[in-house]
Amino acid sequence: MNNESRVLSRRNFLKVTGGSMLAIASGATLGCSLDRINNSTAENIVKNEHAKKILVLTGSPHRNGTTALLAEQFIQGAKSKGHLVNRFDSAFENVKPCNRCEYCKENSGKCIFEDAMERLSPELVAADVLVLVTPIYYFGMTRQLKCVIERFYSQNVALQGKKSTMLLAASGSKVDWVMDGLLGHYKCLCRYMKWEDQGSILAAGCPTREHLLNTSFPELANTLGASV
Repeated sequence: MNNESRVLSRRNFLKVTGGSMLAIASGATLGCSLDRINNSTAENIVKNEHAKKILVLTGSPHRNGTTALLAEQFIQGAKSKGHLVNRFDSAFENVKPCNRCEYCKENSGKCIFEDAMERLSPELVAADVLVLVTPIYYFGMTRQLKCVIERFYSQNVALQGKKSTMLLAASGSKVDWVMDGLLGHYKCLCRYMKWEDQGSILAAGCPTREHLLNTSFPELANTLGASV
């Protein structure tokens, strides 16, 4: 096995907890598109009396990029099982970074900023499953998604525990440590919030949507969505 093959087999994977599936993705040609879903929970392909509320938070400033495709496929899979899905595209919303002014601690969780988080916070608290979607920018998530996560601070008490989380990420590089910074942050977030990680897709070596379409990652994202 050459170095490139070792990188792909080690880092590009789908993990579904609660089951026995561990899929290794290294280049099968798959992928399709889904009409963009923004803040819509009404359209479900099947009825599911055990439907969960899923909130998908994206961080890419590219509407039709690699992680947009992963998000679309995940949502398609989740909706095929009747789950209720909300999507919040952080890069196209007005979200200010937390400045640790402690206003929220003195005002029952209300933030001093009046921006898109006022709309998102109720959905965030109500969600059963939180899905973080981001390309790799300098070995971490994008600043747009980071701003949203920083603003979790005002809702820490309401958000801790009772949630499952998933991570979808893509990078142009395929070196085997390119996702380590993001994974470290994600694991710390889950630990602090007492959230249960339910699966990750790490699409290394996919600098463009076209590259991603020529891999099995879109299908894996769909499968992960259907596994909720």
